[in-house]
Amino acid sequence: MDNNESSLRKVIDVLPVGAHFWGLDADGALRFEGANAVADKILGIDHRVLVGLKIEEAFPALKEGDIPDIYKRLCRDGGRYERETTDYKDGLISGCFEIWAVQIKLNHMVVFFRDYTDKKRAEVALANERERLAVTLQSIGDGVIVTDENGRVTLMNSVAEQLTDWTTEDANGHPLLEVFHIINEKTRKICENPVDKVLKTGQIVGLANHTALISKSGIERIIADSGSPIRDSSGKILGVVLVFRDITNQSKIEEALVNTQRLDALGILAGGIAHDFNNLLSGLFGFISLAKGVIEKGDYEKAKEHIDRSLTVYERAKGLTRQLLTFSKGGLPVKVPTDLSQIIKDAVHFALSGSNVKAVIKVADVLPICDVDASQIEQVLDNILLNAVQAMPVGGTVTITARKCDSSISLPVELTLTDKCSDFVCICIKDEGIGIPAKYLSKIFDPFFTTKQLGSGLGLATAYSIIKKHEGVITVESEPEKGTLFHVYLPVSNTAKSDKPKPTQAVAGKGERVMIMDDEDFIRDIAFEILSELGFTPEAYTDGVAALTAFKESMASSKPFKFGILDLTIPGGMGGRETAAAIRKLVPDFTLIASSGYSEDPIMAAPKQYNFSGSLAKPYRREELLELLSALGL
Repeated sequence: MDNNESSLRKVIDVLPVGAHFWGLDADGALRFEGANAVADKILGIDHRVLVGLKIEEAFPALKEGDIPDIYKRLCRDGGRYERETTDYKDGLISGCFEIWAVQIKLNHMVVFFRDYTDKKRAEVALANERERLAVTLQSIGDGVIVTDENGRVTLMNSVAEQLTDWTTEDANGHPLLEVFHIINEKTRKICENPVDKVLKTGQIVGLANHTALISKSGIERIIADSGSPIRDSSGKILGVVLVFRDITNQSKIEEALVNTQRLDALGILAGGIAHDFNNLLSGLFGFISLAKGVIEKGDYEKAKEHIDRSLTVYERAKGLTRQLLTFSKGGLPVKVPTDLSQIIKDAVHFALSGSNVKAVIKVADVLPICDVDASQIEQVLDNILLNAVQAMPVGGTVTITARKCDSSISLPVELTLTDKCSDFVCICIKDEGIGIPAKYLSKIFDPFFTTKQLGSGLGLATAYSIIKKHEGVITVESEPEKGTLFHVYLPVSNTAKSDKPKPTQAVAGKGERVMIMDDEDFIRDIAFEILSELGFTPEAYTDGVAALTAFKESMASSKPFKFGILDLTIPGGMGGRETAAAIRKLVPDFTLIASSGYSEDPIMAAPKQYNFSGSLAKPYRREELLELLSALGL
């Protein structure tokens, strides 16, 4: 052995891999010449007993393969040989090995090897696990989409492929919303990316109601969905798994069932409303008739008393109408930054007045400001408090508390999943009444549901609708004979403090022309009388065309219109919205007031976004018109 070969052997002896030395003799036999210490350790044998043996004798399991011929050719001709895995098993040695061999001189070579058994087993186990996962995913009846931490699709099952019209191969690497195209069925707006929400919050999230999936071919399906984070052992998020299912048919069945239930209940509802309105109309016209009779006798003080009482009945009728509108088509709240403290106190005083129920009010000294429609929140509290009074026919105590939510208050799940607002005010109303049976708790916010002999069952359904439109939540807890507890959660305003209402200024016209546009003659007549009394010169029109024509003519006169009150809805004619837009093009800063009996119209909630300076809900009283004119500086 020359010095170079001796040096090479020393280097090989310290390598962290096994090494076998082979030589090709004159007879063409490949004989074992030795091994390094690592080889002994890997294979668990003393390689000295193999020195001088042919390859087929030293390692019998290689006799049937191509290894001996490859090694002989390498010894003779030189070069390099690699094989990633070689399975070997005889009486002494077994395992999977990674090998690579090189000629070190003519007719001599060294074979390096590394035990690959554990790695191979792990790969086989991983492959089996992947196969089981693939089989499991394909067996799931719901669609499954897996994304990486960047929100790109990495895996889909066959159901997801069918619902999206994407194959896994085509979808792989695409952003989720390219494959999983979801919109709100009602508004047609694109929904928030659920993967982004999961990655941001690290929590399980669900899709909102009315979510529709639009497939690659344009087919639209209503779906229910949830997204969950995929984490490694350290808790790091590696991606997201979405599970969703087609509920189109289920949604249609539920909608049909709801419609059927509503039709069945419509008779009860109509009867209750007819009863209430008949009573109110009887009171309204009865007091007016009495007033007319005593006026003829000259008893004006008594007439005023009757008229005042008729106005009280009118307010009740207006409240019932407002409740119906709020429940039926939306009743969008006209929200302003408001301190809830006074609203709570006023609602309690009004609802419990004349009853044998005592109120205990515990409102925090500093209650955060909330963006609310004060009249609608009063209506919510009134409905809940009325239920409390009816639940305590022999009297009792109702406790009302209000404070900002903190760690001591458990938020309902609807609020823990929202990212719209993290701060809420909680109003709690607890009575000592008969309670609500468990079987009814899940139904008390349903439209038309009531356990009372009289009533339409709209009170709590309306309360639920109002709070939902305020982006809040209302919940109930109850136990028979132990009372009922309502929680009302309202989001805190982003406004630092409420705007203090400006004191009503005296309104006095100086003969200025005022435009009144309404299709109802008695509405025009009432507005005409009020404005005339205030010193204005009102002019009435039945539709937008006539009003716009008069406005254009007034621009060229010496007495243009000072402001206008426009009815939004004119059946068969130009309504207030179109009229206002046309007038604003002529005089951009002209003062216009929107008037409507439909509270769901968005113009009533945000008039300044639709070319109006303010809004006036019909029916309105003289005081309400005065208050608005004063606020507008007219």
